[in-house]
This record gives sequence, C-alpha cells and structure tokens, in this order.
Amino acid sequence: MARTEIAEKIVNLLQSVSQGWDEAHVVYFFVELRKLLDHKKEATQQDLPHLRFYCDWVVHISKDRIDELTLGVVKEMEDGITRQISSPYMHLGKEAIDFAYFRSLGEEVAKLLSEEGLGTEILADEDNWVSLISTLVKVLEGQPLNIKASHGLNIKSITFMPSAPGCVIMRVDFNEPVASKDGTEYPFYTLKNAF
Repeated sequence: MARTEIAEKIVNLLQSVSQGWDEAHVVYFFVELRKLLDHKKEATQQDLPHLRFYCDWVVHISKDRIDELTLGVVKEMEDGITRQISSPYMHLGKEAIDFAYFRSLGEEVAKLLSEEGLGTEILADEDNWVSLISTLVKVLEGQPLNIKASHGLNIKSITFMPSAPGCVIMRVDFNEPVASKDGTEYPFYTLKNAF
C-alpha cells in the first residue's frame, strides 16, 4: 500500500476518534503506524524503537520473538528498574516510569506524524492521548512480552495487568531476583500509574 494512502487512513482515523478511542481504533491505528514506519525505514533507514515495539506488541497475544529494537527498549527499562530497586530514589528508575507513562511512545508517535505532514493536534490534546493510552493498556492486558534468558537480560516477562480505567499496572518478572540496597531480593517489579 502506498505511503500516501496509509497517511490518509491515519488522518481519517484521527478525525473520527475525536470523542475517544475504542479497542478496534487503537489496534487499527498501530497497524497503520507500523506500515508508515516500514515506509520510513525503507526510505531513510531510521526507526522509532518504542513506537515499533508497541506496534508489534499490540498484534500478538503473547510476544515471544524479540528483535534487536525490542531488546534495546527492554534493556533500557531493565537498567532503570535495577537502579530504582537498588536505590531509594524514584527518579533513578526514569526509564521504567517513562515506559509506564508512555512518554517515549508519545514523543515518537508525534515525531512520525509530524515528519509525515500529518496533524498531531488530536494527540496533543491530553484527554485524547489519555483515552488512546488507556485503551492501548486494555488491548495489551494479558498479552505478556516474554524474553528468553538467552537474550542476556534479567527481565523474563512484562505484563500489563487488569486495572481500573485510566490506570496502568505493569508487572516485570525477573530471571534472577534484583537486590535492594538493604539486601532484600525482589523476584518481580510492579509499577502503577493513574492518568
């Protein structure tokens, strides 16, 4: 499908969801963004790792195949989680917090839409962005990302857990427990967020 046709579909979708997102619209949005990403990568050899990560995850009931981009996103998050557990300061886990708040995703969606000449106003609206993200979390609930130990990471799986509307509960299970400053070992990490 031609790049302009995909862009037109995204514009039409963004105009139709001004009153809020449902699951079908969110999945369709990420599928079309993935197509646009593929065109961009083919033309410029550039990629947006967090956006590609979610585009891939949204269409799998359980994501087991891990490519280099996904590995990089998960490694970045693992580093942040490990720092946060091993230190009493919340800000040291910035990568995990950004992941749960979808900050990197938001930046990359806006960048792609902007570079393609598509309006980003609808996503700049906080209520609309929260509606999109809340629905995305519901799509991803119970669709774990599973990482084999052979990838060299300590994270075994990432799962969005069932939560109230406007909330995110993310559970990260480890292959080996992560020790805190006081020596307490944690076999998993849970991060909660409310929009």
